[in-house]
Parts: sequence; C-alpha cells; structure tokens
Amino acid sequence: MDFPLIRCNEEERIRREHLLHDLLRRAKRIGASRVVLPFVDDSSIRTENEKSAVVRILERALPLAEETGVEMHLERTSRQPDLPASWRSFRTYDQGKL
Repeated sequence: MDFPLIRCNEEERIRREHLLHDLLRRAKRIGASRVVLPFVDDSSIRTENEKSAVVRILERALPLAEETGVEMHLERTSRQPDLPASWRSFRTYDQGKL
C-alpha cells in the first residue's frame, strides 16, 4: 500500500483517516457491503505501538461503519501482533488465505 494508515506523520494520518471515512460513505452509496483494509507488506502492523494506533483509528471509524452498514475487513499476516480480544467479531484474513 502506497499510503498506509501507520508510519506517517500526524497530519498525513488525519488525512488518511478521513479518506477511510469517505470510503465507507462511498461504499454505501455504490451498494458495497464491505471494504478490505490491507495491513500487509509495507502496511503491515509491526509493533505494539502500531497496533495501538490501528486500534484507535478503526475504533474512530467503527461508528461510521455501523451507520453505513459497511463492514471493515482486515487483511493481515499471521506474523503481526494479535488484535485485542474485544475485536473477536472483526473478520480478519491472513495473507494468502482470502
């Protein structure tokens, strides 16, 4: 991914987070039921701090996802830190197992 949600400065993160929110709204308008967020390759979650940042970003996007009815699916490798236990209802895909 050329513009990951992590490993960028605060201004870029805010801009990218707003793009995610816009993507959820656009997905609803075209009748899409889900978006897949790729956390693989350059976008992979490598550290606990990055995991925490992703959790915060997605928790802020979750109300909009619920409002629009668009599911957020996370594509990630099995070598990444585990997601919080409260996220068991989130659907995640290991790379290569889509």
